[in-house]
Amino acid sequence: MNTKLFFVSILLVLFSPGCDENSTNGSLSTTSYIIPLALNNSWTYKMEMYDSLGNIDTIQTFTLVVIRDTTINSEKWYSFSPQTVGYTNRSDGYYSYSEQPILEYKYPAIAGDSIVVTQYLTRRVLSTNKSISVNGNNYTTYEYFDSYNTTSTQWTTYIVPNVGQVRIETTRLNSKSQRYLRSRMEFTPFFGQRVKPI
Repeated sequence: MNTKLFFVSILLVLFSPGCDENSTNGSLSTTSYIIPLALNNSWTYKMEMYDSLGNIDTIQTFTLVVIRDTTINSEKWYSFSPQTVGYTNRSDGYYSYSEQPILEYKYPAIAGDSIVVTQYLTRRVLSTNKSISVNGNNYTTYEYFDSYNTTSTQWTTYIVPNVGQVRIETTRLNSKSQRYLRSRMEFTPFFGQRVKPI
């Protein structure tokens, strides 16, 4: 897979819905959100991609912007450019909506919680207080781990409640079946973060 296609696949996996049929509706009863959603909120990321020897082969920067909202069944959903999929926060976590609501990130959660996002993807909560440093900023994060039954690629996403995703890493297996870091995407607020407070 070439670099451009791999980059697109990262965006599709992170911000596209799954196919779970067992999502339940729940009104939001907390002021804490795993990913804050409001019109014009934006997150800028720097992504580095690595070869199997650990050398950087690509560096890209991109920005996700909340560009529209719509109401479905009396519930407000938000869309990122350039997608048409909607997202919202409920009392049990962060949902996407294409044909039906799907729980993407369980929140609040405890370490060990897991959800089946699709028949191919299981997402587990590894930690709710993982400390990491990103671009000189220290964060206490929720750490989510994605495992697929169709690929050896694994995804780890670090999210700060009320801020959003601050780091996303993927790993792959090399020709010797050894796991290596394939990509790291990090939040870069100094490039121009615009997240409205909740």
